[in-house]
Amino acid sequence: MAKSKHISKRICVTMTEQDHEHLTRLAYETLRTRSGYMRWLLHQDFMERGIYQKNK
Repeated sequence: MAKSKHISKRICVTMTEQDHEHLTRLAYETLRTRSGYMRWLLHQDFMERGIYQKNK
């Protein structure tokens, strides 16, 4: 198994069933997994706030 250059951490999120359905639909529409879509959302928010820059 290939090792990532980044150290990964896990988080657990509790959400309503309706939010989970929305997440599932949005992930499917963007060809991402649910966890991949959540990572994408976080990165988007971080970039908007200026605390994360892509390719850094």
